[in-house]
Amino acid sequence: GEAIFYFERQEEYNGLKVYHLNAKALPLKFYSKFFQGYAVLDSYVDMHTYVPLLFRQRIKAPGKENPY
Repeated sequence: GEAIFYFERQEEYNGLKVYHLNAKALPLKFYSKFFQGYAVLDSYVDMHTYVPLLFRQRIKAPGKENPY
């Protein structure tokens, strides 16, 4: 597969300053003919302790989208 990482953003989450990290995972172009889904990943990490506070993964595929 292929992964795309985006620049981190500094945000506030539950009153804490965090780094918001994003990535998107896609199938290789060859497989995209058979499978057109992808995953979107979000992670929130405390800016001072570097402890992960929240991780979300959303899988998106035609007709089978995850509501989270």
